[in-house]
Amino acid sequence: MNNITSVANSHNYIPQQSSPGVSGGKAAVSNDTVSIGGGDLPCTDTAGLKKWTLLVYSAADNDLEPELVNDVIELEGVGSGDSVNILCQLDRGVAPSSISGGWAGCRRYYLNSGNDSSRISSPVMSDLGQVKMSDPGVLADFVEWGIKNYPAENYMLVVASHGKGWFGVAPDKSHGGWMHPPHIREALETAQTATGEKIDVIGFDACCMASTEVASELSGVADFMVASQNSVGGEGWPYAKIFSGGLSGAKKQRRPVFEMSPKNAALEIVARTKNTPGIQTMSALDLSKAGALATAADEFAGNLMENDSSAQAIMDIAAKTKTFNVYKDQYDFAEKVFKSNDVDDGKLKKSAAKIADSVKNIVMSHHRVAGFEGANGISVDISDRNDMSDFRKDVYKGLNFSRQTKWDQALSHASALKKSEKTDSH
Repeated sequence: MNNITSVANSHNYIPQQSSPGVSGGKAAVSNDTVSIGGGDLPCTDTAGLKKWTLLVYSAADNDLEPELVNDVIELEGVGSGDSVNILCQLDRGVAPSSISGGWAGCRRYYLNSGNDSSRISSPVMSDLGQVKMSDPGVLADFVEWGIKNYPAENYMLVVASHGKGWFGVAPDKSHGGWMHPPHIREALETAQTATGEKIDVIGFDACCMASTEVASELSGVADFMVASQNSVGGEGWPYAKIFSGGLSGAKKQRRPVFEMSPKNAALEIVARTKNTPGIQTMSALDLSKAGALATAADEFAGNLMENDSSAQAIMDIAAKTKTFNVYKDQYDFAEKVFKSNDVDDGKLKKSAAKIADSVKNIVMSHHRVAGFEGANGISVDISDRNDMSDFRKDVYKGLNFSRQTKWDQALSHASALKKSEKTDSH
């Protein structure tokens, strides 16, 4: 949802505060009647737990607001049921569209089944006023609220908004800033400490989030991740198709996602987003394999730093690798290095092969449309560091993947050599 270049001023990041970013008062309400409460009561009987609680964090204080409100209406068409509680926190900022009454601010909903395609008709569980959805404290509070009040056997969190891969997600126009991957990790760690529960599946209805950097950051705070390597169209995930039972090919009854295990649920989301307009790629990642991929990348980076003669060839290969906005398919890159006649370092080629094997292990399932050959499920940043702003460099250095591997150092080294060679050639 959201082209990576469609939100301006992405460098105007405001440092996050430790407390949730509530900025005062009740939200302005226009043309709709609000009833606070009235959804399912919190479940305290552990013997009667539903199988799933789905938590949808819809950060719509940006130019995706109309589409994200319609997504909530679509989810309401699915509705909570015997197997699932569907909860949503929707923030529309201070200047929303007229859809569903045109109210401003942020609300939490327990989504009952409904068929009104023009408005959200489920009860408002909380009216939070103006909040900063890019604040990790706000995300942590929502997840903690959902888990404590609607406990279940499994938990899925879907973050719906703009995305920029490792740079972050959920830009907040009214308050500024993006939620960078370390902030997502911080929020989930906070919620896990408060509840004793971990997110089973995290999904990103946002652009370019299927990356090694994001997977490395979220390993340990979630088990599986579903995201796209490429941009996702404004209409986003096909929620009704994903989460309804319904009929599939040859009119066979489709098994509800919320009757599945976390792994199978992640795989099924990928399967059900296939042939969806605006979705060219989608991947299901096993986050327990992120450490092995980081180890392989670290070995490759170390070998690259020991061989200056390969640096230019590596940057040239990166330029020819399948690209998603500014990010590169990690398997396509590794395979090209392994097969390249311009790389004569056997150690470097061997470590590239290890990266390719690790990609196969972390990517449980993926799909791609015609024209996206070279998309293999997970991306990584292989950009020339000479072209990266100081701000983006600082954000990257704060990622677990950057701190725990020599990847960024190696690319900085290769970029410097490339720049030096260009200068010498003049």
